[in-house]
Amino acid sequence: MEIEVFLALKSAGVPDADARHAATAIRSGVAEEVREAQKGVATTADIRTLESSISDLTVETKSDIRGLESSISDLKVETKSDIRRLESSISDLTVETKSDIRRLESSISDLRADFFQRLSDIHKSTVVVMCSSVGLLGVLVTVLKFVG
Repeated sequence: MEIEVFLALKSAGVPDADARHAATAIRSGVAEEVREAQKGVATTADIRTLESSISDLTVETKSDIRGLESSISDLKVETKSDIRRLESSISDLTVETKSDIRRLESSISDLRADFFQRLSDIHKSTVVVMCSSVGLLGVLVTVLKFVG
């Protein structure tokens, strides 16, 4: 490129020294611009390094996902087991509660029968006492008539 610039300047009538100097300055300026532009540009090696890093991260991420899926699966199994255990406990408690209720109902029934038996005994005793009192009152009236 430098030679093309030199020849173009020469054919335009620029002296040799000036044409050579101008061509060299243009080449240096262009070279500097290219170096500056290349500072932000990734090289093929940079891109390969990034691709490798992305590939490694993809593998790690997939492995992490499989680990999480396995943990979730284990938690599901544990949760289902816990639910079955709780259901069994609730069922056992329901059976125990029903048994307790039947026992309490039986006790209440026994207490009710005992109460009514005692009430009946009290009524009988009251009738006996009343009859005895009436009999004694009759005797007392007879005695008082006799005495009096």
